[in-house]
Order: sequence, then C-alpha cells, then structure tokens
Amino acid sequence: MNAPLIPSAPLASRWWQTIIAHRLVDGGCPHCRIRGRCWLWANAFGQLVAHDLWHLGPPLADDPSNAGGMDMDKPTFVRPNRCDNSGPNCVEVAIDADLNRIIRSSRRPSQQIIVDKDEWTAFVDSIRSGQTY
Repeated sequence: MNAPLIPSAPLASRWWQTIIAHRLVDGGCPHCRIRGRCWLWANAFGQLVAHDLWHLGPPLADDPSNAGGMDMDKPTFVRPNRCDNSGPNCVEVAIDADLNRIIRSSRRPSQQIIVDKDEWTAFVDSIRSGQTY
C-alpha cells in the first residue's frame, strides 16, 4: 500500500491564504467580484479536503513557530463550528505527523486520546450513517 501524499506546509498555507482572501463578504467574493463562491476558493477548499487538512483550520498567524505554514510536528487543535467558544466546553481534534487524530476536551487539554487514521475513519463513518451508542 502506498503512503498518502502530504502537501508541503507552504502549499497548505497558500491554500488557506486563498480561502481567507476569497471568503464570502456580502454574498460574494470581494477579490473576484462575483456573487457566491469563486473558483479559486472552491479549488483551495477541495485541495484541503482531499488532503484531509480542512479540519485543522488555518495556521495561526500570531504563532511564530507556525509562520511558514502548518507545522505537522506541533498539532493545531480545532473545535467544531457549532462550539460557541465561550468557555472550556468543547471537544478539540488535531492531527499529528503520523496522521493520527488527537482528541481532547478543552476543559482538560492535558488528557488526550490518540487514534489512528483507520479508527478515526470508522468513527466518522459510523456517525454519518446514523449509528447511535
């Protein structure tokens, strides 16, 4: 089995810069001056999803260790869009250099669960299929 291709950090960072520059403002792309999403945004989004990087969120601009893009040796934890970010009540997920998922509670960030890519995929597939526990 072939190892998955992982894009370089500068390339992933460029995709995020495109996503941010072409985000919707008043229902259209301010860069391309069209209504709705532009092709550049859609292409960058597709690349991030295809390479399983979308859920990581953009690199933090104020983090000097991440100035060149995503640092796969120092995972960036992200929260679901539905998390209100008003306090430590959210599940956070990151991806490490080996493509394992690191799951933690924002309430107790030092306690982490690490699952490999296959376990994560099975978990996500079970949620999408409506399986309940």
